Amino acid sequence: MSKVINSIILFMVFIMAAPAFSQTRFYLPSSGAAEITVAYDASWDATSEADRVRLASKHVYTALTNKTNTYNPAATQQVLNRQYISDPIAAQTISGNVTGQIRGVETHGLVNGFSSILIKLVDVNGANPRILLNITTNATEYTTTLANKNTPSSTALTSQTANNGDRIVIEIGFMRDNRAATATQDFGDNAATDLTLNLQTETNTYNPWVEFSQDIRFPSVTVID
Repeated sequence: MSKVINSIILFMVFIMAAPAFSQTRFYLPSSGAAEITVAYDASWDATSEADRVRLASKHVYTALTNKTNTYNPAATQQVLNRQYISDPIAAQTISGNVTGQIRGVETHGLVNGFSSILIKLVDVNGANPRILLNITTNATEYTTTLANKNTPSSTALTSQTANNGDRIVIEIGFMRDNRAATATQDFGDNAATDLTLNLQTETNTYNPWVEFSQDIRFPSVTVID
């Protein structure tokens, strides 16, 4: 009997000690106030039309809604469309790769709009930024049809150490040219299906997402009756 118990204990220890290999997919709701305000990263050339939304680690079922950027730059510039701020995460090292998909459209082919993304860590109050991914621009241009694009294609992160209570910030925008035309991206998470990885011609109204290749851990919560 003792051998059986010892075997069960060893098995449980093995399971508990086994590393986590699962990915973490974040969703990009169309609404939902972020808990704090974080300064937009200075790498963007323009941020005047950007807003802030709470980053979702699971579906919160907001309607898929277009957010249009009307800013007309004087030259080709990186223009921020929306910033997402996560809830506090647990202490951990964040590394590996990141992948994302979001639909977008340009109203004129000469807008030369390409989706861009920047990811960073901040402390619980939004200070002490540490870059995980500098502005990275998709290689495939948006067209005049609202369609899925890599944001980004699988890209290596700069490894950073997160302290307990830090937050992940994801900023999404466009690299666009000097044209008097709009550029639009589609945010929300109430579809039954997520956008398809690497299918850059997909036009279905599916959920945009950003996925880390590791399990992003959040602090444990103790429930007291």
